Amino acid sequence: MSKESLAQLTDDPKNEVPRLKYIKHTNHKEVIEAAKQGRSIKLEREGVYHTISREDWAEIEGAKKAYKRVSESVRKKFESNNVNVRIANNQKENNRDFKIIVENRYYENGKKEATPENVLESLQESLPSSTNESISYGGESVEVENIPIKFENTKLVKTDYYTKKYDDVPAGAAGTFILGTENQCTYCTPCFVYKPTETTWGWLTAGHCVNANEDERAYQPSNANNGGVGESYKATDTFGYDVAVIENDGRNTKWDVASNSTFNDYMGWPIKGHTPIERIEELCQNSTTVYQQGRTSGRSTARVDSFDDYDVDMYRYDSQTDKGDSGGCYFEKDSNDDVYIIGVHALAVGGNPSWTSRGTHIPRIEQEDPVEV
Repeated sequence: MSKESLAQLTDDPKNEVPRLKYIKHTNHKEVIEAAKQGRSIKLEREGVYHTISREDWAEIEGAKKAYKRVSESVRKKFESNNVNVRIANNQKENNRDFKIIVENRYYENGKKEATPENVLESLQESLPSSTNESISYGGESVEVENIPIKFENTKLVKTDYYTKKYDDVPAGAAGTFILGTENQCTYCTPCFVYKPTETTWGWLTAGHCVNANEDERAYQPSNANNGGVGESYKATDTFGYDVAVIENDGRNTKWDVASNSTFNDYMGWPIKGHTPIERIEELCQNSTTVYQQGRTSGRSTARVDSFDDYDVDMYRYDSQTDKGDSGGCYFEKDSNDDVYIIGVHALAVGGNPSWTSRGTHIPRIEQEDPVEV
């Protein structure tokens, strides 16, 4: 960032640090109008910046260094994909914003034998209970001491009802995938889909909603929609990445959040972009109130409990996530009611129903799949 740009953000660069807050659409209205006319124009975006205190910045950077250090150590000792490392909110315990979680993750009814029961004991023996990190900024060094390292067994449950029929399909609306099965899920958000020969529109949902298959038909909310709204173009269902890209082939996307009220189809909360990883770090650090929405349990306020390079954990305040919520949206809403998508819900943590859910965040999705939100 140039000195001129920094000067516009803060008059105290010694104590405040610039950070990327949102990736925002700059031609949102033009995109929406083109969609209504059946045309596709390129989505233009820009970064929106703000500042945080040097102390908060040091906490984030210290946790990130600890995360990398612990991740490298774990990968050297354990080849199993079940063993995972995350950055989590520490609720200011011992005056630290973050902790590092080393988890032995497994699916309910899945084979846990790949990661023996004593794996946590082995991890605890090979890793310290805390770590110290040194952070440098502007020629000065800051010590972030006693970042806790915790160990957990994490059971993950795939959550397979916003059941209204929408003419234009918005974020958080019900979806039916693969007729004749129990794949009743939720659409996360509209997106742009970049194919080798064309640009089109579509939606994101969870990969397991389409059984990680390409070319599966997608409906909203059922087969009453004369053949559906599109089909899966890309789909993956692995630990840490459970995402499907649904390509639109006749029904319009709606860059808004679904309403479940009797009188309104849409909330009037336009989707203006997504949260970069820098913002996800801050949301976790500050326990900022955000939202999760799915067809079964509806919309709930929530917080980002933890995250890693692929996904986020959300703790819901109002209602527990349950079957049918898969594919739904995590999002932040600003003071103008503009929405920024955080991620795609995929899993319940601990069992169904659950207060804690897990899903892939948008920064990782935009790295892995040919989409923009």
